[in-house]
Amino acid sequence: MIHLRESATVEFKQQLNDAVKREIIAFANTEGGDLYIGIDDDGLPLGVTDPDGVMGAVGDMIRNAIKPDLTPYTTIACESMDDESGTAHAVVHVTVLRGTKRPYYLAAKGMRSTGVFIRHGVSTVPADEERIRQMIRDADGMVFDTAVSVNQELTFDYASAVFQRRQLPWGEPQQRSLGLINADGLYTNAAMLISDQCRHTLKCAVYQGCSKTQFLARQEFQGSLLQQLDEANRYVELNNPVRSDVTGLYRNDSYAYPPTALREALVNAVTHRDYDYSGPTLISIFSDRTEFVSLGSLVKGITLPDLASGISQSRNTTLANVFYRLELIESYGSGIPKIMEEYANNSVSPIIRITPGAFTLSLPRLDTHHETGGNHAGGLSPNDNGQPTIGNRLPAGPPIHVEGNVQTAVLSGYPTGQGTGTLELVPAARTSNIRMPANVADHGEVAQQSSAHTLESLTLDLIAKAQTGISRMELQQELGINKNRAAYVLRKLEHDGSIISTGTARNTRYIAA
Repeated sequence: MIHLRESATVEFKQQLNDAVKREIIAFANTEGGDLYIGIDDDGLPLGVTDPDGVMGAVGDMIRNAIKPDLTPYTTIACESMDDESGTAHAVVHVTVLRGTKRPYYLAAKGMRSTGVFIRHGVSTVPADEERIRQMIRDADGMVFDTAVSVNQELTFDYASAVFQRRQLPWGEPQQRSLGLINADGLYTNAAMLISDQCRHTLKCAVYQGCSKTQFLARQEFQGSLLQQLDEANRYVELNNPVRSDVTGLYRNDSYAYPPTALREALVNAVTHRDYDYSGPTLISIFSDRTEFVSLGSLVKGITLPDLASGISQSRNTTLANVFYRLELIESYGSGIPKIMEEYANNSVSPIIRITPGAFTLSLPRLDTHHETGGNHAGGLSPNDNGQPTIGNRLPAGPPIHVEGNVQTAVLSGYPTGQGTGTLELVPAARTSNIRMPANVADHGEVAQQSSAHTLESLTLDLIAKAQTGISRMELQQELGINKNRAAYVLRKLEHDGSIISTGTARNTRYIAA
């Protein structure tokens, strides 16, 4: 007689019942295991009266009651086992391997706790929602919006109405082509996000003054992300007062914030946030600025200089494609340049703050600066020396690169942490011309180009002429530029592979690559 005990990978059932399905699912979702039908809890074989019928019923369960298909990971056999008296009994042995398409679940229940099971010690227990999401991520290796949604009972009343308003077809073929339904016929997380059952929210709050000391109003928006965008946009519009100036017979209306900048900031916050986090997207409205906070830092491989250059890598490609189809976004990477254009020729500028867990875009109020003429915590305004400041402090922001109509702000030094830093988006009106040194006066054609392009050309020219390379201080003196501009152009050229650095600290010199 073989003595067996129940364990994390061994389970006994005296007879065939519905619990067998849960045990098979639990093994497939955990580390695999062996299920014996015809053995009691003490490990004594009792046998089954109809082994062929039991094996057929178990096969039907695996094929029809469990999703995804678990057939390749299971075997069913009849084995003979002796009891203590030596009597042989027919026992059905089901071997279950750990599946590769976890989570496996009861087809009638779906991917929820009542349908997904795991092994915990010698017991089979329901998997909580976080464990289910983790299994999806581990098995698929997919980003959030392309992974299978835990909730498959989704409705799309609001999304359907939006597509209808835009005169766009909304049916299963379109949902498949958009990536809302995958090849197995299951809804993806992108579908969940625009469904009426979206579990993520967006919160707006209005504060008195420039800090979060006192609330004036707050509201939370739920439902489809499309609904949240519509309602949050209306809320932000209501908090964008219009100022009227009368000149003679004519009245000129101006908004506290450029409406296009508010819209782009809102859509960007919802489109590009990390939905693996369960927290809400936040909009905070202060007396001098409006901040949009979306969870998640920059996408891996994208840096702040890349962002400033208009390089974009969407974290939620499927969701972004849906928004693109609805014309909520025009193209990847266009949002930040649009916002910069809206703030051009103004004395205040937006600021991007990036931490490992959040992305914050702060839009300064235009009329606040106009009325008070002061420096505000949320926006940038020039100090007496013409330098931009944040409050009474000089920002750690970059100089500006202007080439034609393209405006790109790049950090004067790369952030020390992984994707952490502050990026100042400086309007073109605040750029200054570079003084042309006498020894490069023959660059007349270059002098007619943009200042940043000229700066790069002149720097490369000086480095090419120098036998031992050039230091940052020497570049400052030769071109008559400040420390930040010199550091900016050297790092940009080094990043582009045009030059390389030698030495360390104050002895660093730059030579042609």
